[in-house]
Amino acid sequence: MRIRALPAPDFLPALGLAADTPPIRILLLYGSLRPRSYSRLVVEEAARLLQFFGAQTRIFDPADLPFPDQVVDDNHPAIHVIDTTTDLSSIAIAPSTNRKPSP
Repeated sequence: MRIRALPAPDFLPALGLAADTPPIRILLLYGSLRPRSYSRLVVEEAARLLQFFGAQTRIFDPADLPFPDQVVDDNHPAIHVIDTTTDLSSIAIAPSTNRKPSP
């Protein structure tokens, strides 16, 4: 694995947006419904940092999403919300805390 240095680490805002450029829109997603979800905490902290750097963030709460066997043909209000929000976002970020076994 290669490790590289961050180019221009003192450059702010890190997203490189000019003052007259609209902010980049970032959708953050997490999947855990547990009260103390680390993926939710990571998403919330990422949103704070991204807002600091000039991004517009939205966090999708999965609490209203149905399980796959509960809906037919993606006909559920929460699915329509995530589809619309994804279409309006420039970037979608979904952290995963799952560990993959080594090959």
